[in-house]
Amino acid sequence: MQAQQTESVATAVQMLCEQNLMPGVRSVALTAPNTFRTERLYTEEVDLLYKKHLVLLKAIYTAFRRAPNGGGLRLKVSLQLMCNWCQYAV
Repeated sequence: MQAQQTESVATAVQMLCEQNLMPGVRSVALTAPNTFRTERLYTEEVDLLYKKHLVLLKAIYTAFRRAPNGGGLRLKVSLQLMCNWCQYAV
């Protein structure tokens, strides 16, 4: 690939995306968000799986929902306990 020059940063970023990033993106990643939600996410199978693991999901959310004043995650539970929870989710 030969380097190209442009006067505009916007054009350079667009060229970067079109020439270097987009060719490697799988088609499923380009699906419209609503199409993904209606065809893959809002299904009975996903609903049943979600309900099966709802207690674990709520526990994980509760453990990590509040960020400390300095940013990042506040670890309310030990990493070992979280790993133990995840073993039961499989």
